[in-house]
Amino acid sequence: MPPTPQQVAAATDPAPVVRLIAGPGTGKSTCIHHRVEWLLSQGVQPQQILVLSYTRAASTDLRERIQQHLCHAGYEQQAAHIRVSTAHSLALRLLRLAHLLQAFPTDPLVMDEWEQEYIFDAEFAVVANADRQRAGEVRAAYEAAWNTLNQGPLQPINLEDQNAFMAFHSTTKQAYAALLPGEMVRESVDQIRAGLLDPAALSGATHLLVDEFQDLNQCDQAFVDEFASRGVTLFLAGDDDQSIYSFRHAAPHGIISVPQRYTGASTHILPDCFRCPPSILDAGLSLVGYNQVRVPKQITSVYATRVPPLVGRLEAWLFPDGPAEATALAQSCRELIQNGVSPAQILILVASRDTQSPIIEEALASEGVPFSSPRGRGHKMSASGRAIFALLRIVASDEDYLAYRDLLGCRYRVGPAAALRIKNACILNNLNFRDLFAQQLPTGILGATDTATLTAISGVRTVIRDWALQDTVGARDVELRHLLEVALGAGTPPAVAAIAMWHEEILGSLGSDATLNEVLAFVGADNEAEQQVVLDALQNRLGIAAPAAATPRVRIMTYHSSKGLGADIVFAPGLEVGLMPSRQALGVPGLYEERRRLLYVGITRARAACFVSLARIRIGAQAQRLGRRWQLRMAPSPFLQELGVTAHPRVSGITSDEALVVAADISALQLTF
Repeated sequence: MPPTPQQVAAATDPAPVVRLIAGPGTGKSTCIHHRVEWLLSQGVQPQQILVLSYTRAASTDLRERIQQHLCHAGYEQQAAHIRVSTAHSLALRLLRLAHLLQAFPTDPLVMDEWEQEYIFDAEFAVVANADRQRAGEVRAAYEAAWNTLNQGPLQPINLEDQNAFMAFHSTTKQAYAALLPGEMVRESVDQIRAGLLDPAALSGATHLLVDEFQDLNQCDQAFVDEFASRGVTLFLAGDDDQSIYSFRHAAPHGIISVPQRYTGASTHILPDCFRCPPSILDAGLSLVGYNQVRVPKQITSVYATRVPPLVGRLEAWLFPDGPAEATALAQSCRELIQNGVSPAQILILVASRDTQSPIIEEALASEGVPFSSPRGRGHKMSASGRAIFALLRIVASDEDYLAYRDLLGCRYRVGPAAALRIKNACILNNLNFRDLFAQQLPTGILGATDTATLTAISGVRTVIRDWALQDTVGARDVELRHLLEVALGAGTPPAVAAIAMWHEEILGSLGSDATLNEVLAFVGADNEAEQQVVLDALQNRLGIAAPAAATPRVRIMTYHSSKGLGADIVFAPGLEVGLMPSRQALGVPGLYEERRRLLYVGITRARAACFVSLARIRIGAQAQRLGRRWQLRMAPSPFLQELGVTAHPRVSGITSDEALVVAADISALQLTF
């Protein structure tokens, strides 16, 4: 579909700073693609264009879509040179180019969630004589300070904690060549302000495009400011109404305040929604309109002017209790699938995995509906998957210090105290941490058990240093299973679990013709959606049909993880006080408004129908874990009234006739464009 006049106007605006306000389904990505194309048509070299996206997965997806668009537009040669990355990876590259990483033995990597919890927090807890939760709180306080440009931790941290953290952090990041997520961009900003780093000169950028600008925290925004102050043209795309990451210190104020922060900034607001029919879009706009501080916008559904108009469906259901609600959702999914709706186009959003997901999954299974759970955490977040992930990372790079530490922590009975003991011996004896696994140790610096641990992992390294990521799984299968035994301990629970995961979940999904590089991408995926991208690419490379394991499934997801996605039908159960909005948001106006935006994001994933629901009674999450039935009487969410809908009592899911109507609407949507 060709771009609309409004999209073209935004993409070709020559202002020094362009703010694009793009609501759900209004074509933000189309604008970004055409912006890059327009810049190239104006003689801008591809190396002068930088594009930032919020997450690694999002940046990968955006890069592929930009390159595909440019190839179709006749810019095949330039397409490969367009740089798309996250702010973190760009900041790291600039620090490297400015020679400001000399304190590290190699280019540092950023700790992911598993490494923050099971390496940093676990070791710091031992050092600070605290539990892991407290260690995580101290780390989070420093990350908050870095993200918000404060000089010290935001929450009360006593002097003892501060001294312990600073000493531990400084030695740990050098020993493991590792940084925490919050410090990378902050370090770049500090070095820029100290006059030691010029982001425009080092990057060669004259144009910076930022996707999802509303998701940037204050430090990220300051990073972007430093490019603008050096004459780099900005294109800032996002939507204040979809700012939902306050736990990462992002706020809608960043994109709202663009006209005040940048002289000569222009604003474009995309008016046409190509995803949601009027009933869903209008209800969502009514809801988010209750937020006081936002950019005023008028968005209309293109389906309203269709002949005949396609209104879509938004309904609110009231159930006596949680089990009745779950049963109705499962019955509805079954009826929709039987009437031709793909399970993959049905999305169930949950505000709480613990409270809502188990009972919904049980009901779906009872009705024979295929589904995927809202795990949100891929294989690498389990100890078994982490061992495989670490081993393959070493194949990718022998300089991956964190991968060695990951593998060390996965070994049987090697806890944080033992790992800390090994690291401290490394520091006290002026040794390089990675070399502990590559060279013979001086005698007497470690005990027999720790020495045996290092010897085992050293043996693994000796074998895999001759491997290549292009090797197939079939060629390395037997060796890899053996190496997991060696690294984790032959016959131990970690080894048994890792080998079982390798055989059943990884090899069973990818097959023996997959390369180790494809396995690394699969295991390193953050969720099932990213894993499916790897599977699709593998099947395309091999020219084979999707295996049975790829059977379309109803997706159960959290609201946050659904951002950026779309589905023909969305179910949003649990519109009750305590779930939506959450109890944490009650009495905190900013968080309350964010929950309103979160619901707005959720319901506007729907292309044809959205069913919101609530229950009068629920069983608390703690009671569910204990196998008890403590009942909680729930109050309806105030958001129901703000949506402009009335909840009607319901005793079952949609009927076959209702499913036929929804299926017909889906077909009509597909014929519109």
